[in-house]
Amino acid sequence: MLERLTEVFCEVDDFCQAFEAQWQSYLLESGAAPRGPKSGLSVSEIITLLLVLHSGGFKYLKNLGYRQ
Repeated sequence: MLERLTEVFCEVDDFCQAFEAQWQSYLLESGAAPRGPKSGLSVSEIITLLLVLHSGGFKYLKNLGYRQ
């Protein structure tokens, strides 16, 4: 999976862009301003990290950065 990381990210990013555009059209406006700080990672980056974590057999997310 790590060999195909860029390819997986591109596929996930394409999906997220198409999905979010459609999803935003179904949401209702609440009138309240968004709270809290903005996320440092995009939704597609988070999904890609989770896919790599679960498919790679890593027990903890911090172990993803270490190669053995």
